[in-house]
Amino acid sequence: MEYVKAVCERIDYLNSILNKVTESLKTAPAGKLRIKRKNGFVRYYVRENEHDTNGKYLPKTETALIKQLAQKEYCEKLLRSVERELSALESLVDSLSAKVTGFDKVYESVSAKAREQLPPIMLPDRYFAECWQLQQYEPSHYYEEEKKYDTDRGEKVRSKSEALIANLLYSEGVPYKYECPLILGGHRIYPDFTLLDIRRNRELYWEHFGMIDDPVYAANAVRRISAYNVANGMPEGGGLIVTSESADTPLSIENLRKMVRGMGLSAA
Repeated sequence: MEYVKAVCERIDYLNSILNKVTESLKTAPAGKLRIKRKNGFVRYYVRENEHDTNGKYLPKTETALIKQLAQKEYCEKLLRSVERELSALESLVDSLSAKVTGFDKVYESVSAKAREQLPPIMLPDRYFAECWQLQQYEPSHYYEEEKKYDTDRGEKVRSKSEALIANLLYSEGVPYKYECPLILGGHRIYPDFTLLDIRRNRELYWEHFGMIDDPVYAANAVRRISAYNVANGMPEGGGLIVTSESADTPLSIENLRKMVRGMGLSAA
């Protein structure tokens, strides 16, 4: 259940904020800041307890203390807000975990033979990805002899960089198709990779340009990128990923992995 995962991620984030706030308050000075504005002037006071309504005047020489008291007030308010949200989210997760059965389990609870006879209303992510991956398509046969680099999935691609990208997607569990046709603006093009963003139920297109320091190649790359827009029929909710390299800046597998994981595509 992706929404449960999202809630848990939010809880982890809030706990990290809670720890920072708690540590900050441990070293906070005693008292509360009081600010008085009159005739265009601002004066600062420190109230030592709740019965001290006026407080002790803080001159400009006490700027550090004023800042610490202001930070303390902010942290105290933030602490209360974070604790309220954490309490609500933790109760929600407990309730969901106890009462909600994921629809993937509902689908799998039906016998395999029965599943063959029904069109599921909600196909679980794993099955949806498998069906998407098994869809047949006619790949590009343009300069077929250039496809001489093997991927871990057992296909042929045109360059070492494309093999590197394909192997990364495969190892990260990202469903992909190589040179799958796409119609844009009445023309058929073949993106280097078509990816399935399972969590958001959309397709993404990845174009890699390996000789960006060649002016002619770069100009063609710009024209190709410009084809990807809604006016030309780009599917709503789709998106384009563009990577490039040059002689001075080769492709970095670590940067690609960070990008794929940062976009929430990885299933690894």
